Amino acid sequence: MKKIFIILGFLMAAFVLVACGDEPAPELKTYTVTFDVDGGTSVSNKTVNEGSTLGTLPTTTKENFDFAGWYTNNAKTEEATSSTVVNSNMTIYAKWTNKVNIYTITFVTNSPEGTVTRKVNEGTLFSDFPTPNKANHEFKGWYLEDEFTGNSVNSIEVTSDLTLYANWQYITPTYTLTFDVDGGSAVNAITVDEDMSINKPQDPTKEGFKFAGWTTNLSTKVEVQWPITMTSNLKIYAIWNEQVAIGQYLSSLLNTYKFKPQDILPTHMQAGGVLKTQAQLNSNYATFVNTNQITFGGYGEQWQMVLDNLEQAETLFTVLSVIDTISSASVVAFNNYLDSNPDDTSNYEFKLGIYNVYISLEGEVLSYVVDYTANIPVFGEQTVQIALNYNVVTSDKDGRIQIGDANSVKYEVFEDGFTIASKYLGFRTSYIEVLEDENGHIEGSIYEHMTVAGKSLSSAAQFKVDDTYVSVVGNKAGAILGFSGTIVELYQKSTGKLLGYEVKETLSSIQYNTLWFNLDSQTGITNIKYETDTETQIKEVYVNNGTTPFKTK
Repeated sequence: MKKIFIILGFLMAAFVLVACGDEPAPELKTYTVTFDVDGGTSVSNKTVNEGSTLGTLPTTTKENFDFAGWYTNNAKTEEATSSTVVNSNMTIYAKWTNKVNIYTITFVTNSPEGTVTRKVNEGTLFSDFPTPNKANHEFKGWYLEDEFTGNSVNSIEVTSDLTLYANWQYITPTYTLTFDVDGGSAVNAITVDEDMSINKPQDPTKEGFKFAGWTTNLSTKVEVQWPITMTSNLKIYAIWNEQVAIGQYLSSLLNTYKFKPQDILPTHMQAGGVLKTQAQLNSNYATFVNTNQITFGGYGEQWQMVLDNLEQAETLFTVLSVIDTISSASVVAFNNYLDSNPDDTSNYEFKLGIYNVYISLEGEVLSYVVDYTANIPVFGEQTVQIALNYNVVTSDKDGRIQIGDANSVKYEVFEDGFTIASKYLGFRTSYIEVLEDENGHIEGSIYEHMTVAGKSLSSAAQFKVDDTYVSVVGNKAGAILGFSGTIVELYQKSTGKLLGYEVKETLSSIQYNTLWFNLDSQTGITNIKYETDTETQIKEVYVNNGTTPFKTK
């Protein structure tokens, strides 16, 4: 029974479905869209199903206007788009804006810059004109005509395409000739108009070199031809005779020959550094003078020997002053000689008044020799020879001075010191060596030999100079007969004051050692005076109010 009811249910459902499929479908509605072109080109109406969108919208044009879109209201505030839904007949409206014309202004520059253009909206008052450039011309402005009639245009209202023309005035160009003198005397630049000619200026000079001309190329050294016609800026270079570089060496030698040995010593240790004049002394010592009132001055015998030998050499150096007289003339004469003999740069001789001059270059050493005869202070009429040598690489120099047969000095000067060997008046010879280290400390030695009345006397001294003290040790003791030994003297560098001394001596096989350091604390001698013996005319010394002369040992 249950199965029967199920079968009847299926049959009834099928009947209902068949009955429904036989009913007709409902009819779709369509609407008309009308386009109001507002004076533009016509556009056909469009039919759209209810509920559909406008889809692709047509376009329209209108002279002197730009199309600005479609709108659903006449006020044109609500824009219609392809997505706008249509549910009734509707009109959409075209919107227009006034069309702006764009015009072209063409600027004919009449220069290598060519033509320049600007795009400008109609009705614009335009004044942003370009400023062209043209070599050797002055810009005179923009003109509406290429004949440049009327006034130039500074601004213009644009109502159509325009062409403006640049007006130019030619300016005669100027060009400058400059001179590279390569260390020589200055030659001023010369500026002239185009196509004008420039004549050769006065030749420059350069110490130790000979001017050989001007060139535009130092590699080829082809000389320029004068006059020069100027068609552009030009730079020319001085040519110097490279073979006269020896002249520069000669100038260096003659400018640095002067040499004063004492300059290496502290100021207060030089000759006269602490000596007192008669006017500076406390008294003439005609009566007893207390020793604590005596003004300090003078040096001990060992340091005085150092100074005597240096001063002796400097006496011979005075003849070097003749170099001042002939050095400039020597350089000029030498360069003039090389002008005529460019291949001979090693040897040369010439005469300047009483002076015979010899110049030679052997390897790295330049030699300058002067011979002459003249009356020399201290030495009288003598034949003099001065020989100066200069190493052009190391700048070391040495010299030799011969005054007659009895006087000569030979010296060498290095970066850190010097040596001097001298012979003075035929009876005194000495050798001096002085060196200075990187700290300014000085060490020196002196060897002296004298021949007096057929007897030979030899002395030697060594000295040191540091930041505070000057010490010297020697064996010279001319006032002590029969003496042999050494004396040490100690000085204060800043004042030259003798601080103390030590004597080590041997006399008749007896050895003595005397040390006196603090010379300001003198206790043995309290006063002193000098008195000349009326018979012997010898000045005698009296001490401690004594009535008999004080005798040294």
